[in-house]
Amino acid sequence: MQRIRFTLLILLVASWGTTLLAQSENEVRRWGVEFSPVGGGVFQLFQGKATYLLWPNKSTPAEVGLGILLQPQSTSSTNEGFNSDGTYSAVMASLAYRQYFWRGLHSEHVINFGQGSVDDNVVDGGEYSAFQLFVQHFAGYKFQFLNGTKVNFYAIPQFGIGYVPLDKEWPTTEDSGVFFLGDLKVGINF
Repeated sequence: MQRIRFTLLILLVASWGTTLLAQSENEVRRWGVEFSPVGGGVFQLFQGKATYLLWPNKSTPAEVGLGILLQPQSTSSTNEGFNSDGTYSAVMASLAYRQYFWRGLHSEHVINFGQGSVDDNVVDGGEYSAFQLFVQHFAGYKFQFLNGTKVNFYAIPQFGIGYVPLDKEWPTTEDSGVFFLGDLKVGINF
């Protein structure tokens, strides 16, 4: 319950800050670091990413990102979607491209790739480990705060879809399909 309150507080601050602190285009800060408190707080899925702003003087700049996704084994009820084949865990690298269309409005495309493991497989009880690929597509808005300082802070609420384009390397009871996703990223630009 405390995690949900924290997430709601972050969303409230993000929406409040955009009305009180206008977005500024004074100084370009190309580098950024961000993480997902929702992933860690709700799903025990830890994501972090370093970003770099491309074409800052164009009306539609873009960012590229390099990150990591860590998902330790968890039998939490919030992880039921991940654990449909057994107790799932993953260690993955992430490549991302975020294209801005108007101010903070953007689409983001992420490819997560790395080692996925399943213990206590629901079909045969076995343990499996294999290369996994998870692709995500998001739409969102980047809200920026405190632009007059050496760093600025931001929050990015996003909604989208994700899917596993490769067949799973272990017995499964269902097709991969498409997953509906929501996320909140917070970070700093410097």
